[in-house]
Amino acid sequence: MPRLTYKDFEASINQPFQIHFGADQLLTVTLTEFRLWGQPAPDEKPDAYQPFTIVFQSDITQYLPQATYRIANERIGEHDIFIVPLGPNKLGVQYEAVFS
Repeated sequence: MPRLTYKDFEASINQPFQIHFGADQLLTVTLTEFRLWGQPAPDEKPDAYQPFTIVFQSDITQYLPQATYRIANERIGEHDIFIVPLGPNKLGVQYEAVFS
């Protein structure tokens, strides 16, 4: 399976993702942001991997504990991703994933 990059998620901003949990339960979330970590070194190849963070927003207060979940999206397919709840906000709950 190819390594996910920020470009995979950049094109999916504001798109729905499904988080698979439990026996066969789904939580639909929206990818609301991604952040690159710093700037590439001047001598780094243009296609070099760059660490990044993504944030998902749920529209319900259902809370998933930090863990690795199967996350699916029409554009990027299905991947096992470790997510951490950032906590509730006025819209529901935010979740973060870090790719280093």
